[in-house]
Amino acid sequence: SWVKIRLYDVLGREIRVLLDKNLTPGSYSVRLGSEGLASGVYLYTLQAEGFFGAKKLLLLK
Repeated sequence: SWVKIRLYDVLGREIRVLLDKNLTPGSYSVRLGSEGLASGVYLYTLQAEGFFGAKKLLLLK
């Protein structure tokens, strides 16, 4: 199914799209490059067919 992972700042502004593609069932990993990002709290969302989840992420440089 189509999978999309987005990164947001604490004000809800989309910072970048980490993944936006059609994937077959299985396990995957996605790297978040910290270039251009300040230390702080971010939110990321994962959206796939019939699923939506959101989590906090703390980036320390």
